[in-house]
Amino acid sequence: MAKLIKTMSGGGHWYAADGTPRHKMEGGNGELRNTTLRDAKKLKLIPSVTGIIGLLDKPALSDWKMKEICQATHAARHEIPDEDLVSDQMFRTIKDQAFSQVSTAAELGSRIHAAIEDYVLHDTQPVDDLLPYVEPVVGFLSEANIRPTGVEKILVSNEHGYAGTCDLLFTWGASNDRLGVLDWKTRRTREKQQIRAYDGQDMQLAAYCVAAYGEDCLDDVMAANVVVSTTEQGRMTVLRHEELRSSWGAFKSLCDVWRHNKSSDPRGGDDGS
Repeated sequence: MAKLIKTMSGGGHWYAADGTPRHKMEGGNGELRNTTLRDAKKLKLIPSVTGIIGLLDKPALSDWKMKEICQATHAARHEIPDEDLVSDQMFRTIKDQAFSQVSTAAELGSRIHAAIEDYVLHDTQPVDDLLPYVEPVVGFLSEANIRPTGVEKILVSNEHGYAGTCDLLFTWGASNDRLGVLDWKTRRTREKQQIRAYDGQDMQLAAYCVAAYGEDCLDDVMAANVVVSTTEQGRMTVLRHEELRSSWGAFKSLCDVWRHNKSSDPRGGDDGS
């Protein structure tokens, strides 16, 4: 179960009211930097769906991070002087070692995501090393008679004060008149391990549904995460979210919490100060 946490007001994904991404700003030295909450308030920017859901603590993810740090610390134990606490530099080194696999997995995930997008947009067949990852996705799209209507579509709800980029909007079904939203995910998996949705993924798709189609469509939209394994080639799982109206109610409540915590109301352009 997820818990609420007090988040820092650092960088994040932000959008202008017309949907223009404003994730980066020009700093005083002329170089780009992450957009901050202070920037967002000043420019009346809208937070991303994932930024709002980021208020939720994710215990399983936190436990995994601590486990990786412990393992990396154990591996580096001979490099840590017995008489000293771990220095800032040593901590950064251990942290980099602990999560080096994450950057490698993220690179593969980005390539898989791009290959799926190229197939959907241009019917481009993936290169050889990506074929085992993308082929099951292609089969699913064909079997479900999915017809894309928007790829990497920026969605904005000025009414509720959020925005985000949806991987795929589509129609589907025998008559090709049913609506849907998909979000591609890549994940490291183990053989026989059951793949479940993470906390907040249902809320993310419910938010996209409302921004794209309106609340009246929540009971009829197909909303799913398509999870592609990066460690078991050929393994793909479709996680459908059936209780979207409940998920939408939870997300709206989280929007209220976000506005309270940040002293900002992007719905009406009031910076809350």
